[in-house]
Amino acid sequence: MNEIKKIQYYLIFTFLCFLFITPVQGQDLKAEVILTWSTDTYAPLNYSGKVLPSPGSIIEVVADIIPKSINPQELNYRWFLNRNLEKNASGLGKETFKFTSDEIVGGIYSIRLEVINQAGLIIASASQEIKTIKPEIVLETKALLLDSSKYLVLANQETVFKIQPYFFNVKTLAELNYQWILNGIKALQISKNNPNIFTIKTGQLTQMIEQELKISVESDKNIFQKAQTTAELIFMP
Repeated sequence: MNEIKKIQYYLIFTFLCFLFITPVQGQDLKAEVILTWSTDTYAPLNYSGKVLPSPGSIIEVVADIIPKSINPQELNYRWFLNRNLEKNASGLGKETFKFTSDEIVGGIYSIRLEVINQAGLIIASASQEIKTIKPEIVLETKALLLDSSKYLVLANQETVFKIQPYFFNVKTLAELNYQWILNGIKALQISKNNPNIFTIKTGQLTQMIEQELKISVESDKNIFQKAQTTAELIFMP
């Protein structure tokens, strides 16, 4: 009789263990996905901020699966752009999604990703919004800044002005066209090696003179990518 009770207790214990262990083993492994994006626009080497896309930029979104123990090549990736399924970009092991922004400044792109395991279940999802901006240019000079965009230029000196472009779809500065206009006259003697630099040689002055410096920059590959800025120069004797 005691042996029968022992067997019964053993069967009950085994059954309880099965109840606790089996559901855990049968659960679907959950994961987390983090989306990171980058673009191909230009920024100076010393720029530490986020490089932003402009009209016509190539944008790349990469999915990073956590935990690392999950093999990303065994997962199916379903990419959506502005709620539309991107069939060619979706599929097994396709953890990277590339697309080209259109020519609209300020366009917002909504990206969504669903990660699916081999059983056909969604184990993770994430979304990201990316906005395009207009390319920018920044005027740099050692001339004294008087107020806002007003600079002091002294007599009998060389004053150097430099343009730094941001977020154009170019690899080098040589792919951009620069136009420097001082007091309504286009500067012709610009260095071919450094077209983003303009030097003013000031001689003897008898009185204060105010002139406007206007700079425009345009991509030679994309006419929609252009930017301009102005500065007021105060020439002092």
